[in-house]
Amino acid sequence: MRPDPVRGLRQIYTRELQTLIRHARDDATLHLRNHFQRITTIDVEQIRLILEKIFDTRLHPASRDVIDRLTRLAYARGIDQTIAAIDITARIAGRPVGIAIGFDLVDKKAVENLAALQFSDLKGITAEMSESIVRTLVDADKQGAGITKITKLISADFQALGIARIERITRTALNRSYNDAAWTRIQKYAPYKEWIQTNDERTRPGHREMKGVVIETDDLFHVPAFLPTPKAKKKVPAADMYYPGDVSQNPNLAQVVNCRCTVAPRFRKP
Repeated sequence: MRPDPVRGLRQIYTRELQTLIRHARDDATLHLRNHFQRITTIDVEQIRLILEKIFDTRLHPASRDVIDRLTRLAYARGIDQTIAAIDITARIAGRPVGIAIGFDLVDKKAVENLAALQFSDLKGITAEMSESIVRTLVDADKQGAGITKITKLISADFQALGIARIERITRTALNRSYNDAAWTRIQKYAPYKEWIQTNDERTRPGHREMKGVVIETDDLFHVPAFLPTPKAKKKVPAADMYYPGDVSQNPNLAQVVNCRCTVAPRFRKP
């Protein structure tokens, strides 16, 4: 079985496609409702023609371009049909649209982001070590290695840094790089973006409060301050970010390190 290319890529692309198709579905539902308010009989063939026309003309042009582009890329990357294939299942109106896509290459923009990283400002990491870590990150990422595998590869050369610290560095670097790549794409076709948090006990309180927050694509998310532990006396300061993991506004590192949140496109506010 071929390795699953970086899971973060598949997750982000899936969310993008879900949003694009959900937008088209909502548009189709509204168009049909307006149509049937004007007639007294229902013709199945006419409904089919209407739906085809909606998909062809009413799907947001930029959205349709993204879907077409990602589909072509997926096939060009040689999907193994016995393991994963493009599977788009549109269910009845009001239900979720499920999408699964398997890729054989990673996101080029994310790879560029990883290659541009440097860790020499971290305690105990020299410029030479930083260069080696980045090289391992990029090479492993291209091969579809996950966080656990990449952590093991880096620790083989830098055991003194410790497994836990290397895993934090790896997770933080991948999350920042892939969210930056996703936000770059979102800016080109969606007017809004949503902060998607991970729903489990490991999610920091401030990020849990970001659930359902939708803002304009070029605006900054305002992430609330939070107590790092229930007994802590001092809160981690609030932070402004363009996407989860963004450090352009110099947030407290406790808002960024080990973050598992992602950013998704939206076409309208809730």
